[in-house]
Parts: sequence; structure tokens; C-alpha cells
Amino acid sequence: MDIVNIGSVQFKDRMSGELSYIVVRVVDNSIGIGISEESSGDAEVFFDTEKCELIIEWLSTALATARTISAR
Repeated sequence: MDIVNIGSVQFKDRMSGELSYIVVRVVDNSIGIGISEESSGDAEVFFDTEKCELIIEWLSTALATARTISAR
């Protein structure tokens, strides 16, 4: 099994104020995203490259939308 850790970040959740953590890694040919909140526990999901591209597209759209709202 090939595992490559891509990155991780700890941050304060903007809605709950809770300390949270995200990790991105590759396991074999799947992309994994793990999310952890201090009081809510952990979840890690893995997708194929097509789903990852779709998620990137959605996140890019969400980022542009949030920036537009911030600029008002």
C-alpha cells in the first residue's frame, strides 16, 4: 500500500469556533480527506480522481462566491 501525506492544517471553525483539523493524503490511487473537530470526532473519506476533480471545481466556485460576498 502506497501512502503519501500531502498536507494538514489546524484551524478554528468559522461557524462553531471549535478547534478543527484537516488532512489530505493519497492511499494507492485514492485521495483521502480527513476532518476532525475537538468535540465531534473524526471522519476520513476517500475518492477517485474524477470525484476529486469535481470537489476541486466546487471548492473553486465556493471560494469565488465567498470572495464576491466579502467584496460587497
